[in-house]
Amino acid sequence: MASSMPLVSQIVEADGKLLLDGGTSDSVPLLHSMLTGASKHIVVLTQAAGYKKKPNKLMALMRQRYADYPYYLDRLQYRHYEYNRLYRWIEREQAAGRIFVIRPPEPVTVSSMEHDTNKLLALYEQGLAAAAQAWPKLQEYLAG
Repeated sequence: MASSMPLVSQIVEADGKLLLDGGTSDSVPLLHSMLTGASKHIVVLTQAAGYKKKPNKLMALMRQRYADYPYYLDRLQYRHYEYNRLYRWIEREQAAGRIFVIRPPEPVTVSSMEHDTNKLLALYEQGLAAAAQAWPKLQEYLAG
């Protein structure tokens, strides 16, 4: 289970700070990668092109659970806007050849809380196939 799933993940303490996975604030840290000066950027996405994140239906529960963390709640409430904006930017960067993207070719129908091992294995195999298909173009991107 991904630790970036609010309500499921646990707050942990490290060096006197309370932490949650940063995925809720920065789903794909591409800008950070670019700011480090790296010349090549490989982005592996978990959703097919055209996916649009919707507002979180569990915000009322999150407001209760994270009442002491108003900035985190703010990020959660507007996450779908940021996520969708980020994905549009990723598409533009990919089209311009500045990044390389690997993503599922078809919409993912497996839920984030899936327990059916057959469905999970099929999704895993779909990911392997997408990576294998992208391999030649990835080699070209890295060589260029």
